[in-house]
Amino acid sequence: MNIAVLGPEGTFSETSLKQALTEISFNHIFVKDLGDLIPMIQTGEVDFAWLPWWNSGIGFLSDKNGNEFISQFYEGKLQIYLDAFMPLHFALLGQEGAHIDDIDTIHVNPYAQAICKTFFKEHSDLKVITDSSSAKAAKTVSDLKNKNIAASASVNTGKKYNLSTLKTSMVAPNEEALMQFVLFGKPESSFSIKPTGQKVTSLVIENKNVEEQRFLENINGVEVRYSSHNKELILIDIYDGSQLDDILNSINKNKIKNLGQYYSQNRPHNFK
Repeated sequence: MNIAVLGPEGTFSETSLKQALTEISFNHIFVKDLGDLIPMIQTGEVDFAWLPWWNSGIGFLSDKNGNEFISQFYEGKLQIYLDAFMPLHFALLGQEGAHIDDIDTIHVNPYAQAICKTFFKEHSDLKVITDSSSAKAAKTVSDLKNKNIAASASVNTGKKYNLSTLKTSMVAPNEEALMQFVLFGKPESSFSIKPTGQKVTSLVIENKNVEEQRFLENINGVEVRYSSHNKELILIDIYDGSQLDDILNSINKNKIKNLGQYYSQNRPHNFK
């Protein structure tokens, strides 16, 4: 089984994938950009892909062109087979012997700057360079060997690329950095895993009706999240399967895309 995942070695994506699929043998294939994942599924180049899907501080993630993945799932023939949650711990990493006061440039992934708002507000004089992933940022800084340039990535990723930790956490206590990752593929794909976690059915609905939106928000056992770019596009996670018929009977079925039923690993108890 081949699974595409954002690289290079040491990304949060790679780490969370290995934690989620400890009982399955698979080959992971690194991609340079998140936008490469969906095309690789559509062309059959890989069996599945592991996608950072949603972040507690940002919302639904997008490709480099600003296209939200939730929109692409709504429009395409894709299904979710598993998800997992992982807190993102961004540290400030630099060359051995460097000091935080030496830093004038920082390499970050596209989401670190949005999550670590307090740090970047306090260090507004830093030149920020965006890389495709935190591991790419760390690798770039490691290769540059310049004590004035730092990276934002995990401490473990820093160790992989021989970088020192200049600041253990760039995330302020009031800043949320929980990431939801999903394993997805074509609807006809075959995937089997020992059932663990909570069974979830996910629907994407395009809905302009405010009353229907409120109806969905008030159903017990249902989590409703809205697209960051299009408030009419809604993701519904159903925890109680008995609610599925009520939802399907109350919404125009032409506007519903069923992303599948799957097991959600380590989903926070207060997530709903």
